Amino acid sequence: MWFGRNIRGAMLGLGLAVLGPAAALAQPLECNHPSGVGCFELTVTGSAGVSAEVSGFANAFGSSADQAWYTQLTEPGGASSVMLIFYGAATPPVDELKVVDYVNTPNPPAGTFVATGSIDPEVIAISGLHSVRGTVVITASSPNWVEGTFSYRAQQATDGHFVTVEGRLKTKSQVG
Repeated sequence: MWFGRNIRGAMLGLGLAVLGPAAALAQPLECNHPSGVGCFELTVTGSAGVSAEVSGFANAFGSSADQAWYTQLTEPGGASSVMLIFYGAATPPVDELKVVDYVNTPNPPAGTFVATGSIDPEVIAISGLHSVRGTVVITASSPNWVEGTFSYRAQQATDGHFVTVEGRLKTKSQVG
């Protein structure tokens, strides 16, 4: 597990090794944080093939009363962050689930995700990443841990350009 950023092959931040996006998604995700928090890796690909790879820590929270669950994927230092929000349960089930439009779906249907976030503007000019459509595949789910992959198309709030966000997560879940 590496922590940091990779921009078109130039590694920034803390790092051990960088795999290509397809190879990385196929590998088991190992989280080595001493306090037991989860981890993630993601790639954001913008126009003209410009991309950034970001990794870091993942924590999730669910609420039985609100029937909602979310995970915050944050790079060390907090400059880049993505949030995946699931509606309809305090923890998402093992399944392939839809990612719906963040801006134009005021009441997302139960069993779907929305996503939002931003990538450090000093790394790549991408901010206000609001999901348009995609999927989250949950491969393991319990009240304590959720694991899976995600791939969605996002629109930048600032200029309307589209990007692709792909990654994987293993997040410690705290259901309240």
